[in-house]
Amino acid sequence: HSIRMRLHLLRKKLEKAELQARSSSFYLCPGYKEKKCNGRYTEEEAQRVLDYNSGLFLCQECSRKYENDPNKPDIHTYTLQLVDNEKDLKVAMDNLRRLNVQLSAKSIGNQQLRPGIYDLLQKVRGKGKAPI
Repeated sequence: HSIRMRLHLLRKKLEKAELQARSSSFYLCPGYKEKKCNGRYTEEEAQRVLDYNSGLFLCQECSRKYENDPNKPDIHTYTLQLVDNEKDLKVAMDNLRRLNVQLSAKSIGNQQLRPGIYDLLQKVRGKGKAPI
């Protein structure tokens, strides 16, 4: 049972990582990298900071700071930019695929080259014997 449980937990962890990578898009203000503001927003938060005049997502801190400034910088210097998490998603999907490939049986046509981990566990368990 402990081996099956560990495999189950590993699979769940990898599935969770993939789900998180799929849903973890976020937006950054260009000033965030330069430590001018704390402009990191989730997708939901970015929807709330939409500037209706320009149709852009603006950093709240920066837009408030430059609100009444006659010499304010270009609006694109504090427009939120979507951070690409494609690399994280690719890694998460590849890890889950590798787990599935490594744990499953390998066959060519009807000839089985190697059994899967669950087949091996079933053989070790035997018929009618107590669980592992």
